[in-house]
Amino acid sequence: EGGGRDARGGGGGGDLLGSGVLIVFVCLFFFQNDHVAVFAPLCYEQESDTLVVLDSTPMCSGFNKTKQWLYHQCKRMQGDFFKESNFKNYRAETNGWLENQETLGNVLWVEGDTILQKLDLSCGNIAHYAGRILFLHHLFGNPSAYHMNKVDNVFLIPGDDVMKRFAAPERYARWHSTVFEAMVSPNPYHIASLNGAYEGVRDAPKGTNASNVYVIDSLAVPTGKTVCFRRAVIPGFFKGRFFVDDYEYPIAAQRYESVLPDAPLVPLDSLRYRSRIHSVLYGSPTLFPMKKKFIYIDRGSNSGSRRAMSEDSKQVLLAMLRHEIEAENFELEVLQFDGMDFKEQHKTVRSIAGMISVHGANEVNSFFMTPFSVLIELFPYKFDHPMYVNGGNSGLKYYRHELVSGTEFPDFGGFGDAETCIFKSHECKVHYRDSKLILTEPDVSAIRTHLQNALRFLSNHPSSPP
Repeated sequence: EGGGRDARGGGGGGDLLGSGVLIVFVCLFFFQNDHVAVFAPLCYEQESDTLVVLDSTPMCSGFNKTKQWLYHQCKRMQGDFFKESNFKNYRAETNGWLENQETLGNVLWVEGDTILQKLDLSCGNIAHYAGRILFLHHLFGNPSAYHMNKVDNVFLIPGDDVMKRFAAPERYARWHSTVFEAMVSPNPYHIASLNGAYEGVRDAPKGTNASNVYVIDSLAVPTGKTVCFRRAVIPGFFKGRFFVDDYEYPIAAQRYESVLPDAPLVPLDSLRYRSRIHSVLYGSPTLFPMKKKFIYIDRGSNSGSRRAMSEDSKQVLLAMLRHEIEAENFELEVLQFDGMDFKEQHKTVRSIAGMISVHGANEVNSFFMTPFSVLIELFPYKFDHPMYVNGGNSGLKYYRHELVSGTEFPDFGGFGDAETCIFKSHECKVHYRDSKLILTEPDVSAIRTHLQNALRFLSNHPSSPP
């Protein structure tokens, strides 16, 4: 069941395949416990936004998980999956219910293996969107690990706020639409009602390697019928990264590893996605060679901006960065991504040697950088987040610095320490996460050391991508 160690186990006995019903909850990856579920069959009622699961004993599977762990964690895995999947409404029905619906002519069957993903309001943010849509990319590129012969269909179900980014992409820098277009290429995607997507799959040529890809228009009037999938695979979302390491799931392709001991791993998923983006934007999957250039992402110094750096601090930082970078014959450019469309953003980062930025959504563009380039991430006082480590695990050399001083949360003492305060209080989290950055000499010195180490790493590593 998906490969790996003790991949079948957990949720009880019974020959589910023999009964014609398959429910498998998969706990992916050793550290993050990301989840995906496989249902055969699965029905979806659009009017009530409800998944209908045929009542059966589920199985729980996990890569690098023991049977004992799976047995004890199976129920929790199921709950975690439904929280992460964005399908908040679901219920169990019997085989008799499905047979009755078919008799009444209320069922539209989508044949084959379908990836079904729902995007909520938070996915308007490009970083949140990337954490979900790149899980779909992982499934799309590795179907055999998840009970699929191949991906016959992709149904993407965005909420209203995300749907407009597909319906009118030119108004939203074409970020969401181009990322998805590259992911499913060379298959085109179509915007359609759920009924229109069903008809498109029904009428599509059979026996080809193509996938039928649809973005479901949430504003279209439902038909009143229930759409059922012969087999559906539903991802949750990636936690703190955008790509998974090759050793964390069954993979047949040869892994890529650098000969240098201090180099990061470069997941094949990340290489595959870079090549797809390059094919869509430039007509060739070949990556661009690395240039001797750094960029600093300027969040501005406006007092109303979250995680803004004071103007004095920014000028001190930039003077230090220019001195160190130019001394090694690299170039430094200070820029903002605001106002750039997707292709302009990609062209900006596709061949740079390094990015320096305060933590924020604009760093999501780091996974378009050349493997073995550098990301230096700056955090406000007492705040940290793993999302962009190694460029979202895309194979970048990563350095981080958290400011050594700042303003404490007013009720900090009641929690004992900042970590507990941030975990238990949203107000406390916002206070530390969004506080203004004012650098001290120890901060500048630490960042200088990170930069010098980064420049040393770049000088020792080949500048061409794998």
